[in-house]
Amino acid sequence: MSAPVRAPKKPYSSRTNEPIKNEHFLNARKKTSAKAYDNDDRNGNKKNCQIYEHRKANGSCPILKAKGTSFINANSNANPNSTLKWGSLNNQVVYKSKITTTHSERNKKRVKELNDEVKEHIQVPPNNNCEADLLETHEDDAVMLTKKENEEKTNDVFTLKKNTVEQYDKRKQFCHYLLSIKNFKSLLIGPAFKDPKYRPTEFTKKAWSENPTLNRFNDVFCIDSTRVILKRHLLDINKPVVKSNFSHNSYNHEAIQKKKNDYIHANYVKIPNSDYVYICTQGPLPNTVEDFLLMCWQDDCKVIVMLCELKEDNTEKCSKYWPEPKEIGVYGRIRVYNEREDSRKYEGIVIRTLKVQLGEARKVIIQFQLKSWPDHLVPPSSSILVTLLREVQLISSRNPIVVHCSAGIGRTGTFMGIHYASERFKNQKDGDITLLDVIREMRTQRLQSVQTTIQYAYLNICLLEYFALDNIIEYDDKVKQFIEKNISFIQEYARRLLAKRNKLIAAKNKNTQD
Repeated sequence: MSAPVRAPKKPYSSRTNEPIKNEHFLNARKKTSAKAYDNDDRNGNKKNCQIYEHRKANGSCPILKAKGTSFINANSNANPNSTLKWGSLNNQVVYKSKITTTHSERNKKRVKELNDEVKEHIQVPPNNNCEADLLETHEDDAVMLTKKENEEKTNDVFTLKKNTVEQYDKRKQFCHYLLSIKNFKSLLIGPAFKDPKYRPTEFTKKAWSENPTLNRFNDVFCIDSTRVILKRHLLDINKPVVKSNFSHNSYNHEAIQKKKNDYIHANYVKIPNSDYVYICTQGPLPNTVEDFLLMCWQDDCKVIVMLCELKEDNTEKCSKYWPEPKEIGVYGRIRVYNEREDSRKYEGIVIRTLKVQLGEARKVIIQFQLKSWPDHLVPPSSSILVTLLREVQLISSRNPIVVHCSAGIGRTGTFMGIHYASERFKNQKDGDITLLDVIREMRTQRLQSVQTTIQYAYLNICLLEYFALDNIIEYDDKVKQFIEKNISFIQEYARRLLAKRNKLIAAKNKNTQD
């Protein structure tokens, strides 16, 4: 059984959206429009005549596509093969495929400028009689010009894309190289990490030397070129501290001395090829908690990443700069309200919402504390650090991200190094570089970043998972097994190294007591 033959679609009216019954209706509309035009011409209504000419030119005249400019002849027929001419037509100027109709003397100057610009673009010599000097251009030539231009643009885009992906992006190459390593122990015992060439030689630490009481360690330097400069005038020291009855004040005001300098042990680290900026800093001391909060305030930081516990192995690693949940802590001139704590979203990570107040102004800061990264060891997996980095990037893309552990170089440098190395490998215009070269670059901004070979090996694994989640390589079973196997190997190696270290320290202390 044959399919029914459908009747051809009828033209529809643009005004009523109803089908037009016959062509006589269309012809009647054309005649009516022409009659209205004649009436306007007899009445001397030049403005309406010009508008009609404008519509007529746009509706019936072909547009010749030439390089950079289109030319329209309003008096020509709608024959696409006809020769088109350029000139000033009844106060109409053709410029970039548009017709400009003038109705007053004040636009004549602008018309002349457009005419001159079109002439200059198509390299037409100046002529006083613009209407007599006509430029004839064939459509075939214009089509050839347009086709050639499009081919050039396509080739340029293809070349740029090829250079960017194949030449500059080395993330896939890094992953393949890492997966080809059969003995991962070579990354842990290789002498390259301790090579002096991976340490900057030209730097100053004048501010660090002048403030020994504000430094947690006497062998962790803060270089002058990238250090954070505190804006102490924001504290308004002449204003008295406002205390509340509902206050958890764990801050020792008597231990605070009046500080007139602008120093804090913190450095800015700019991530290449992006707007991200990190502030790598040490864990606050009892007398620098106010400075730490002031730094977060003045840079409008939205996120703080804490990669240590307050105490580890009975040793203080960081002073507490937040109160208990639903309580207020006063730290010098700055008050902090702990709105809530949540440890259910990610295992091993506590998320706190802190409301910071200075004077009458208030700001909200989200703190992420990673509790599963012991000093001298590594976290149980690489995914926990990659997940934390993703979360932080989503919250704070235009504000500096504060990261600290105890010294602010080892765990802090490893965490920040994932982001830094990712962007650096993504666009290697200066030639091939290794991860050790990236660490050296980081150390020019935050000295001693990535402190041990264990952290260096762990950073390699984190980058592999980071790139796999970005679909740089396929995240298949081979990659997963490689990550799990080498994370376990790094953890076991770190435990043996730590046990040996503790044994040497115990023997040294015993000899000292004797």
